[in-house]
Amino acid sequence: LCDRYRVPRAKLAYVVDSTAAPVASLALVSTWVGFEVGVIQDGLKTAGQSIEPYGFFIEGWPYRFYPILAMLFVGMIAISGRDFGPMLRAGQSVEVAEDDGAGGGDAPWGGAIAPVVTLVGGPLAVLWRTGSAKSPPGAALFEVLAGADGYGAILIGASAALALALVLSLATRSLGLQEANEAAISGMKVMFEAIIVLVLAW
Repeated sequence: LCDRYRVPRAKLAYVVDSTAAPVASLALVSTWVGFEVGVIQDGLKTAGQSIEPYGFFIEGWPYRFYPILAMLFVGMIAISGRDFGPMLRAGQSVEVAEDDGAGGGDAPWGGAIAPVVTLVGGPLAVLWRTGSAKSPPGAALFEVLAGADGYGAILIGASAALALALVLSLATRSLGLQEANEAAISGMKVMFEAIIVLVLAW
């Protein structure tokens, strides 16, 4: 897609690198945030503080200058269309790729958008529900989130998104049952490599 629209691969690499880590570090729930909150908890215990670690993490958001500025800079480049450095040099020599007709462009957008919305919104809804059940009435947002089941929220949200993607694929007949299963397994194989990286990093 980037080749087709003359977007240099150096620019794609920059955009992916400058959004992936910042988004993960600013997200309400992610494997990285879970690890980070654990480190914060250890640090607070060592310092003899009884501050709730997740609340401490949330209150530190405004001071996360690198991820905030990195995402703002990516947005500025996307809106302005200006390139610099290697991406500018690569853009001057990029060739337009011919459309090979693969990919079945007639599939409805809802088949992709709805599962992604579910993947993002589902965990947030579960976080709010489980956190509210454990928090006193009128509790602050970070207190509600601190009492929520983050790992359970991710599991439920991902499972719901997968189930919705399968149902929509079958309902719109964009994929058959065997193709949908193969697509799901293929996606799991890709994620398995990422999980190995996370486990080894941890």
